[in-house]
Amino acid sequence: MLNCFITLAGVLCLAFAIYGLADAAPSATPIIALCLWICSGMIFGMAGLLLPGVIFTLAVSVFLFGYTLYKSKNKIKERLFGFFTPGVTAFVIACFAMAVVLQAKQPLFGQWDEFSFWGLSQKIVWQNKKLYTGVKSSLLGVSIPPSLAVLTFLFDFASNTFMEWRCFYAYNVLIFACFALLFSIDHMKQWLLNLGAREFMTG
Repeated sequence: MLNCFITLAGVLCLAFAIYGLADAAPSATPIIALCLWICSGMIFGMAGLLLPGVIFTLAVSVFLFGYTLYKSKNKIKERLFGFFTPGVTAFVIACFAMAVVLQAKQPLFGQWDEFSFWGLSQKIVWQNKKLYTGVKSSLLGVSIPPSLAVLTFLFDFASNTFMEWRCFYAYNVLIFACFALLFSIDHMKQWLLNLGAREFMTG
């Protein structure tokens, strides 16, 4: 689980930097940051440097976070409170909750798709620390886009064992980031808040 939280922290660091340096809507930054992480992994992966690329991206994200705090040193508290809007807060809570649930349930690929191509590609990427298209296997050219395998590798790159639940977790983080994006749209934000309040009141 620690690996998942390291990557999540890195994504949030980059998201905060995008918010602080580019003045982007806070709720839109998690999906932007996650996509930048995936694109960086893809670029380094095509050069055969997937693992170093992920570590580099993490380092850059932390550096930009620190640089943003330095630039905002006279109003750090204001910046942090401005970043953790309802959308970002919901994103963080959902990610932590999903990690706890998936680790407890330990879902396996076989429960869902009988460990088909997409599941195998995740494991091949983790084992070889490179894009599965660069590994000689029966999957070459017949499986999912490597970007999805890179996404799951981001949340599993530092672990000693391959765990299927982390792949599901990576997909859920992407989904939660998309939901957070809706909070950056004014009319969608009100609709989501009304929906949440209604569901809470009706049980």
